Amino acid sequence: MSCRKMSRVVAAVLALGLAQHATAGQLAWWAFDEGSGTTARDGSGRGNDGTLVNGPVWVDGKLGKALQFDGVNDYVQVPHSPGLIPTTGKATVAVWINAQRHTGPGGGTWQGILAKGGAPRLYNLYTHANRVIHFSTGVSGAYMGSTSTGQVPLNEWVHVAVVVDGRHRYYLNGEPAGVAAEGASVPTGGTANLTIGLTTSGEANYFLGTIDDPRIYDVPLTAQEVKALFNGQPPTWPKAKKPDPADGIIGAITPLLQWEPGDGALFHDVYFGTTPNLTAANKVGTRQPFAMYYHVPGLEPGVTYYWRIDETAADGTVATGDVWSFTPAPPAAYAPSPANGARNVLLDGKLSWSAGTGAISHDVYLGTNRENVAAGTGGTSKGTQAGTTFDPGALAGDTTYYWRIDETQVGGGKTKGDIWSFRTIPFLPLADPNLVGWWKLDEEAGTFVLDSSGRGNHGTVRGNPLWVAGYDGGALHLDGVDDFAEIPHHATLTVTSQVAVMAWINARNLVAEYQGVIAKGNTVRSYSLYLQRAGTLHFSTTSAGAYVGSVSTGTVKPGEWTHVCAMVRGGSHQYFINGESAGTGGGNVVLVGAADTATVRLGNTQEGARFFSGLIDEARIYNAALTQAKLQEAMQGDPTRAGNPQPPHNAEIDVRAAEMLEWAAGKGATRHDVYFGSSRDAVEAADTRAPEYKGRQTQTSFSLAGLVAFGGGSYFWRIDEVGADGTTIHKGRVWTFVVPAYLIVDNMESYTDDEGNRIYEAWIDGWTNKTGSTVGNLVAPFAERTIVHSGRQAMPIDYNNIGSPFYSEAQMTLAPVQNWTDYGTTNLSLWFRGNPIGFVDKGNAAFTVGASGHDIWDNADDFRFVFKRLNGNGSVTVRVDSLVNTHAWAKAGVMIRESLDAGSPMAYMIVSAASGVSFGWRQVGNAACGSMTQTGVTAPQWVRLTRTGNAFTAQYSANGTTWTDIRNADGTVTTTTVSMGPNAYVGLCVTSHNTAATTTAELSGAATTGGVTGAWQQVWIGDDPDLTNSAAGLYVGIEDSTGRSAFVTHPDPAAANASAWTEWKIPLSSFTGVNPARVKALYLGVGDRKTPVPGGSGRIYVDNIRVTKP
Repeated sequence: MSCRKMSRVVAAVLALGLAQHATAGQLAWWAFDEGSGTTARDGSGRGNDGTLVNGPVWVDGKLGKALQFDGVNDYVQVPHSPGLIPTTGKATVAVWINAQRHTGPGGGTWQGILAKGGAPRLYNLYTHANRVIHFSTGVSGAYMGSTSTGQVPLNEWVHVAVVVDGRHRYYLNGEPAGVAAEGASVPTGGTANLTIGLTTSGEANYFLGTIDDPRIYDVPLTAQEVKALFNGQPPTWPKAKKPDPADGIIGAITPLLQWEPGDGALFHDVYFGTTPNLTAANKVGTRQPFAMYYHVPGLEPGVTYYWRIDETAADGTVATGDVWSFTPAPPAAYAPSPANGARNVLLDGKLSWSAGTGAISHDVYLGTNRENVAAGTGGTSKGTQAGTTFDPGALAGDTTYYWRIDETQVGGGKTKGDIWSFRTIPFLPLADPNLVGWWKLDEEAGTFVLDSSGRGNHGTVRGNPLWVAGYDGGALHLDGVDDFAEIPHHATLTVTSQVAVMAWINARNLVAEYQGVIAKGNTVRSYSLYLQRAGTLHFSTTSAGAYVGSVSTGTVKPGEWTHVCAMVRGGSHQYFINGESAGTGGGNVVLVGAADTATVRLGNTQEGARFFSGLIDEARIYNAALTQAKLQEAMQGDPTRAGNPQPPHNAEIDVRAAEMLEWAAGKGATRHDVYFGSSRDAVEAADTRAPEYKGRQTQTSFSLAGLVAFGGGSYFWRIDEVGADGTTIHKGRVWTFVVPAYLIVDNMESYTDDEGNRIYEAWIDGWTNKTGSTVGNLVAPFAERTIVHSGRQAMPIDYNNIGSPFYSEAQMTLAPVQNWTDYGTTNLSLWFRGNPIGFVDKGNAAFTVGASGHDIWDNADDFRFVFKRLNGNGSVTVRVDSLVNTHAWAKAGVMIRESLDAGSPMAYMIVSAASGVSFGWRQVGNAACGSMTQTGVTAPQWVRLTRTGNAFTAQYSANGTTWTDIRNADGTVTTTTVSMGPNAYVGLCVTSHNTAATTTAELSGAATTGGVTGAWQQVWIGDDPDLTNSAAGLYVGIEDSTGRSAFVTHPDPAAANASAWTEWKIPLSSFTGVNPARVKALYLGVGDRKTPVPGGSGRIYVDNIRVTKP
């Protein structure tokens, strides 16, 4: 670049740097504090000023001034700007409203608060006739609307926020008020103006009332950020953002670096280098006032550069930035398409690439022999061309191609390219005359979805789904937000008089009202099959323009593989679940036939955001209804292929067990071609001439002798089924297993819920050995399937050391005995975790208290209570030093309650994790609660609750000497009456407000007054699981074949309170006197086995017991 040109670039960027920069993450903010005039200024710095239309009135608001709307014809209009469109599909809309009605003019259902767009609809916010908030987003014809669960009172200020993050998350006055519309996202197009006090959806939904402080963010705010915004603390993002060149880009052209400054940043320190570990030596710019840096030495092609921006605010605070990277275009060609290693490439595709730096022409080499392509021989040279796209003509099916591009630079220099490869789609014969689409979803990678029906209806995945192990081979794991697969329309997909659609599904949850499984069409609809919130199936079609929908009688359980099918037969809908009839519905259905030219979608529908959350496998469409027998046959997958692989696909196998491959023969197979190797691509591509081919045989097993090694890693195998004629071959899928560099004692993966193979049948517990242990859950699933270290399962062990023998132990017998010294292994390794501690009396009126539980609220409580007895009047005081935030309404504080029943009358005064201090009560037993809250107060904080008869008052204090009463909105001291007998319980309360998590509170200075007696005790109240553990140590023991045993204790005496997975490595030499080459039994215990003392109870989890090298 010339000096003059570089000076112009720098000058232009400096000029931009002088402009006011917007708050990162905020698209617009109208404070409405002007107080006069016809302009509402955008305080975000992005210039999205609005114009008052038809005279909204400036009035006092919630925060300074506000605008009052007459509900007839006035509103604020903000001209369209691309800057008002969130670019990620996620957003937050927040506003203060004081509504005088819920309905629109004339009693309409909706009243507009703020909106952008009618078609598409970006973010439209309303009040609703049902006294709730309504919000809608979506592209034209596929709007997703939902409502809050919380209601909006009239004639008072209410803070409303809706977060779009794949769902609509509602908040009222900073509190969660409902989650709906799974799969929702904000469209990234549209040119409609934004309106406040009216929507742009074509209806006169004018707002009656006052609006203040509307804000639009292009990020989904967290619950804590919404709460803070309600409390007058807008979110800030102090780190630098939006790097240019973009993070990770290959092909950067100029050495000009730019970024969006963090909020409040005055100066920028720039770090730049060729390593991600940037140090002071890499600082190339100090306290720069502008958000740019030009690297004068220039860039070296093909070198990856790393850079970071540290932002300095006015108060001197430094926000250390993220490390970004970019790579200038290398001299060689790069970014091939198809990608290197791609599979299932279409036969009529083209090749393309990105040109290397300075390339003026490109030499193309293509062939089926890698060595010839490398040498440019054997007819692989395809000539020289100026463009970066090459048409190879018709490609052969089921063939691996190799190609490279050599670049010619100015002056005639050559840069030889890397060798890339891809494999074309296999030849697929017509599987069934009525089968028009069959997507096995076995691809394992990429964006291509292969149609195995032989019809050629291949598709593409959208979003970013995961390829995972499925019911039969592979599957797609869809996130329920924007993942699905789409197949272009073709005449072969047209269905006329009958249709059958089916798939194996494993739903993650039943949160959304409708989750699309398979669909084609919308207004003109051939079929749409959904899973509903109730677990039922919904099937809909259109007939002569009329919608026909019905619901199954059978249901689907989430978390289980289930085969679902819906058909049209005889003008009605028929349902099948797992091959059995599950109801009928509809009537007079006449399919639309060729009128439907929409795509087919798997995991979504043409309505838009009806996304499926979970796994889908083996999706099929037939242009006919099937008999039940034919349906049950189709459920089995491709019957001609080998199945039931042993070792199972993706299994981890101990080298000592990796002895044999076994499989179930495919239908009609008389012999089997075996392929085995350490390269997936090589096994996939191998034929009978390849070294991976191990021969043809009649047996359905194959010995691995000499083919696998300790630590050998991944191995791959394939079985092709050979028909009776000896020439018909059904190519098998590629299976894999891993042989790790350790010996597997127990990875917990082999256990099932079937009698004889349950986890507690292998691990003997206290039901037999009379210690305090219980292995496994009491009801299926018996192994733990949520809290796992790796794989699918872990072992739960409950311990109870309260009674004799005061320790808890599980024992597994190893038969035959095991040699743990094979292959140079020297250490026993296992992974464990427990739960946080439930209660510790630290002395001097200080306590550590842990608790889970849904809440202290509703008509029954779930919490930990540390208590004494109280007779008559009294008070209780404590300092909440800290509280782990498991929910904004996690609670720690003081309480007086009539009994230890969950629904007892009670009163409390607590500090919450992120919602302030709150005085709450239940005035009569098993009834709803009430409360009065002071927001903006956090721990550490003193709280006090006082009882005088049946009257209760509450206070809080930052220092324990100056106390503030909880007061009502009118300023009077809050007093509540609770019907409670004279004899009560007084003490400390803690709940996580999250049944799946445990909070921990540190409390000090606990004190009582009045008729208080007894020592401090603690109890769990409620029917939610108590997810805490008493403090306890762990031990491991081994026994050899002679009966000699030795035990090792974990160095942490409170190991059972580890709340994260922790590896414990024990040298085998620590088991003194035991022969590790003849191990007969393994012991896992909680407590002190050698010197037992009474203890407590809890649960630990154990996974991945191994013997490893040093």
